[in-house]
Amino acid sequence: MDIDKFIQLRTHLFHLTDAENLPSIIESRVISSSAILAAKAEVPNIEAFLRTRRVGHHEISNGKFKAKLRDQDPLFRNIVIKNLEGGWTFEDFVFSLNSRVFFWATEKDLKNHYKRYENQNEFPKIIRVRTAELFSINSHEPGFCHLNSGAPRCSSYYAEGAPPRGPKTFQKAEDYSRPPSSVREVTFLNSVKLPADIWVSNHPDSPYRLSKFD
Repeated sequence: MDIDKFIQLRTHLFHLTDAENLPSIIESRVISSSAILAAKAEVPNIEAFLRTRRVGHHEISNGKFKAKLRDQDPLFRNIVIKNLEGGWTFEDFVFSLNSRVFFWATEKDLKNHYKRYENQNEFPKIIRVRTAELFSINSHEPGFCHLNSGAPRCSSYYAEGAPPRGPKTFQKAEDYSRPPSSVREVTFLNSVKLPADIWVSNHPDSPYRLSKFD
């Protein structure tokens, strides 16, 4: 995939986070994966924790640091295990998700994802960034995904009922053979630095306010 064409097509990317996490993100200008946050919070049995699907939101804390991890409720084991690739187990895939920071590539997917929380009377915060700036200030390459990786759906198109998941779920631009318009998620391993200018909103249909880092 031509990454320049992707940047031209998707000028902005969108990240959802719990309201409790927003102040530290704005202050540090860094979004960390669940794996990094769990390490900071000194979660006991961290390997098992990161390889286990989270049911409901989960607050982690060691008294000095705390963060709130969002649920993985739609990650249904019985669907995922039917079509895992590369010798991966369900736990391997959960660990992969927990090791990444996720951005939606389109407002359509952002709104669909937000609606799930809104229907539960929850209102996470939305961070919007310029794609070109995000890519330019991070030395590690983004991974691109053509599906909602954390919410498997059965489909008659696939022999095993759901799209394959495994080591190739997130691909570098040079390995991503689909067109830029097919990208639904953009991910970074471990953590991602944010540009000086980011925009924050309470809802996909609400105005964004500029949060400028001097």
